[in-house]
Amino acid sequence: MAFYPVSNCRALDTRSATPLLGGTPRDLAVLNSGCGIPATATAYWLNVTAIPQTGLGYLTTWPSGQAQPLVSTLNSFTGAVTANAAIVPAGANGNISFYVTDTSDLVVDVYGYFAPWAATTGPPPLTYFYLPAYRALDTRSNGGPIDGSRTIDLTVASILTLGSYPGAQAFTMNVAAVPVDPLGFLSVLPAGGTPTTSTLNAWDKAVTSNLATAAGTTASVTVFTPAQSQVILDVTGVFVP
Repeated sequence: MAFYPVSNCRALDTRSATPLLGGTPRDLAVLNSGCGIPATATAYWLNVTAIPQTGLGYLTTWPSGQAQPLVSTLNSFTGAVTANAAIVPAGANGNISFYVTDTSDLVVDVYGYFAPWAATTGPPPLTYFYLPAYRALDTRSNGGPIDGSRTIDLTVASILTLGSYPGAQAFTMNVAAVPVDPLGFLSVLPAGGTPTTSTLNAWDKAVTSNLATAAGTTASVTVFTPAQSQVILDVTGVFVP
């Protein structure tokens, strides 16, 4: 399958509707989410955020129409807002299912999908290449906490491995926040973009990390935080047309 990036799109936010009830599975019709996902998609790259009402034993997601697996996508025993990246295969009618052990609101952001190679008038299909992990940014020793936004150029000469991948349009990276203040959210997005989705949350000021992908037409990303936080970006791979 090829990877097709999607401009950061929020497919579900139950805070303005009905939360997921503990012990009751719910389906999400990804193809009808307004994110421009075609019916040929075989899997989705998601960021899933749980906003528990109390504590949350676990949340799991899986292809609709299949048996619920005995696995977890994230956990929040303390009731903290918690996010995690997930690649979930498309199920019946392209849907995916969610289950929470305890009533919780849920936010689902779509960053891309996997589908067969095909001619397309949308974003070009991308191939993934693994890279040796490289620390592209650590504000603790370079510029201090971010408060607002900063553009990070990932094509600096010191990332020699990227020289073999001209035209890179997306990266996978581990994003870590070391909050100075309570951090409602941190968003990693294509350079110059406007944050409409979140990568991680740390209201309790805990050091928090998550896997992220950012796709654009240049090899740069923007990191946005509404509150002061140190940020660490470790690049682990690249998507190339």
